[in-house]
Parts: sequence; C-alpha cells; structure tokens
Amino acid sequence: MFHLILRKYHMIHGRNRLISYRYHLIPCKYRIRT
Repeated sequence: MFHLILRKYHMIHGRNRLISYRYHLIPCKYRIRT
C-alpha cells in the first residue's frame, strides 16, 4: 500500500516538475508582468 502511495506521489511530483520547467522557459519580463 505504501509503495502505491509513493508511486502516485512520484507521478504528481514529476508532473509538477514538468510544469515548473515549462514555466521557467517563459521570459523573465513576461513572468514579472503576470
């Protein structure tokens, strides 16, 4: 059961990491405006 929760957490963490990576790709000027 613990392994399943860990796997689920890893999937969510990976997804968040991808979103943050895409967010970092956006230029600083655009980021400051938003």
